[in-house]
Amino acid sequence: MSKSKFPVYILIMICLAFNHHANSQDAAATKKFTLKQAQDYAMENNPTILNAKLDNNIAKKTIWETTAIGLPQFNLKGTYSNIFKVPTINFGQTTLNTITTPANEPLTTSNFGKYVTLEYAEGQPIELGVKENTTFDFTVSQLIFSGAYIVGLQASRTYFQISKQNIIKSESELREAIGNSYYQILVLEENRKILESILENMEKLANDTREVYKQGFAEETDADQVQLIKTNTENALNNVNRFIDIAYNYFKVNLGLELGEKVELSENIKDIVNSLDLNMLNQNFDVTKNINFQILSTSEQLTRLNLKKDESNFLPTLSAYFNHQERMKKPQFDFMSPNTLGLSLTLPLVTSGQRLATVSKRKMEVEKAVNSKQQAAKLLEIEAQLAKNDFNSRLEIYYNEKQNFQLAEKIYNRSLIKFKEGVISSVELTQLQNQYLTSQNNYFNSISELLKAKNKLVRVME
Repeated sequence: MSKSKFPVYILIMICLAFNHHANSQDAAATKKFTLKQAQDYAMENNPTILNAKLDNNIAKKTIWETTAIGLPQFNLKGTYSNIFKVPTINFGQTTLNTITTPANEPLTTSNFGKYVTLEYAEGQPIELGVKENTTFDFTVSQLIFSGAYIVGLQASRTYFQISKQNIIKSESELREAIGNSYYQILVLEENRKILESILENMEKLANDTREVYKQGFAEETDADQVQLIKTNTENALNNVNRFIDIAYNYFKVNLGLELGEKVELSENIKDIVNSLDLNMLNQNFDVTKNINFQILSTSEQLTRLNLKKDESNFLPTLSAYFNHQERMKKPQFDFMSPNTLGLSLTLPLVTSGQRLATVSKRKMEVEKAVNSKQQAAKLLEIEAQLAKNDFNSRLEIYYNEKQNFQLAEKIYNRSLIKFKEGVISSVELTQLQNQYLTSQNNYFNSISELLKAKNKLVRVME
């Protein structure tokens, strides 16, 4: 008997282990997020943030790229040459021939040409170069002074600062978008729970009414009306389910997840609303801490640096260089020195007013940047005040809609009892349910709008 049961135990253990493994896989496949976890995950995986960080790295490399221009430059060049016909020079050879003069005729200037002659003979030609040669050229250069270089280095660092600010701005906007998406899903899911509860009640009520009608204690109109309520509730629930699917897809895209991945939100919408920090309404707005204002300030710096760059075009550019040339074969006559040390000075003289026009244009661009920043500061002050007012208004609307929803829920629950007792008609029940659904929609919409207003206020005040 024990032998017959032994395989059964093993089979049960295998099934339990397999079931545990399957459940573990399902749990691992589903990603659970609090709001903060979702936002932190998006900061590491959202394509927009990743691109902003890549832009920041590009800006960092640009700083070094610009810095390297002012550092020593080393260049090595190798050249092979082949001269088809090497030029030559021939100095020739002069021979002095003398004839012995007679004893009675001494050699004088008058008879020198008679007894002394010069003979020219062609000598060995000398090549002025070599037919084949390999030359190695090594050059070291150093920029000593350049106004454009100095300003360019400052501009690259300012551009790097803007790229960092763009990351902060992108992260702030993404946190707001993640929060709105997170809250929307929670609101829709709460809406779904209520609709599922209503539908469950309506299905039971429809079946009960149909049975009462069959027994002759209710009119067919009442049974049909309740069935209509049930069908409308099913349609509303199906719409909510579709909206939830779409909301989850947007949420996944913002997080940088694949659409097929499973996601679960671990917070409750009511807890989030109850934990709202209302002290934000009393917080003072500092425009200098606003990231949009900071980006405008940095952009103004860039326009000023563009002005300095064009003004630096009036200044000279000075550089030094050292060159060493090594040839594998040297000609017989070599007049070139292998080492050269030199300075290069470039002084711009006349450009027919082009530089003056460019500088004038840059000054106007700086003036525009200043005007834009001043206007932006005023608009941001207004935006902050509007965000506070909107949050305050949404808070009041939420409290009112919450109270209306609670009252409508009480009225609807009582109407169900009254309908079963025959006190009210099916038409009145339909009206009261519509009133309940409307108050429900208004209540959850007020929650959604309140949390959106809170997210916007947080982003503006940052």
